[in-house]
Amino acid sequence: MRAHNLPLFIISIFLYTNSAQSDATPPYSCDPSNPSTNSLLFCDATLSVAARAGDLVSRLALDEKVGQLANSAPSIPRLGVSAYEWWSEALHGVSRHGRGISFGGPIKSATMFPQIILSAASFDSRLWYRIAQAIGKEGRAFFNGGQGKGMTFWAPNINILRDPRWGRGQETAGEAPLVAGML
Repeated sequence: MRAHNLPLFIISIFLYTNSAQSDATPPYSCDPSNPSTNSLLFCDATLSVAARAGDLVSRLALDEKVGQLANSAPSIPRLGVSAYEWWSEALHGVSRHGRGISFGGPIKSATMFPQIILSAASFDSRLWYRIAQAIGKEGRAFFNGGQGKGMTFWAPNINILRDPRWGRGQETAGEAPLVAGML
């Protein structure tokens, strides 16, 4: 893997591959222990993603499709599809700012890392990777612990800062394309 891959990609990979152990059952769709979903084609992991997505969409009513277009996607109980929250924040660590993570359970806090502009100043792509690993593991722990309603995090901002008047410049890697390319 090349060093310039986006931390968002790294975070996504770790969110989907690193599992934290928990006694709580996360709200998975297509739960193998649910006999009513075993016969649904979109739950068959041996099929292609396109075939599964096509099957799921073909089963949805228009109002159900529309309901999936917002930050808070409601559950579809007749198909065993769990509710999903698309807005979780992880700009410098899993955060309570957003709707998808709750700090009200057994996990009371998460690691907070410096703003990305400070991490970028290190020019250390291995550091960025390790930060993304930690954020991914913690995000998965919140989800597996029943404190997460989704696994999508808004992070990081990979835009190259072009106008210092922009109020969110500290959320970027800065104005150097070289540094942004290293991410």
